[in-house]
Amino acid sequence: SSHLGPRSSSKTRSAPQPVPIMASQVSASAPMQQKDIKEWMASAAAVGAALCCFVFILFLKRRLNKQPIGRDIGVPKLDVLAQQVKSGSRAFLKEEYKFLVAFVALLAVVLLILYSLNPVSGSREEAWDDGLRIAGAFVFGALLSATSGWLGMMVA
Repeated sequence: SSHLGPRSSSKTRSAPQPVPIMASQVSASAPMQQKDIKEWMASAAAVGAALCCFVFILFLKRRLNKQPIGRDIGVPKLDVLAQQVKSGSRAFLKEEYKFLVAFVALLAVVLLILYSLNPVSGSREEAWDDGLRIAGAFVFGALLSATSGWLGMMVA
């Protein structure tokens, strides 16, 4: 058989491996890259909206606390009823959250396993932490939701 080109070597070149950079190696004065600035700017609107919402909540809470209630308007029985409703709502939420914790924990484990075995951001070697990140985001979201529910019930 004829050979038309240079003989290929038995050694194959591998792609250069990235060198991990430790946090201690990055200086605080290092300029931000264009990509980093775009990532920060993408989240700026959400952070700004969240801060505006927080300020508005503080405004409403202050306004609500100035309103006369129960004893102040000559109906002390309203204070007793309000305390009973608050006590009942706390008991309800505590019981509900017992089941919610078990459900969230079970589903977080399922998400951890599924997304560790079948990562969405690449191969298993490259995206080994997909399961951890997705399960963690789910638990964090459930925690925020539960906190919102608790605070909402306490306001009502």
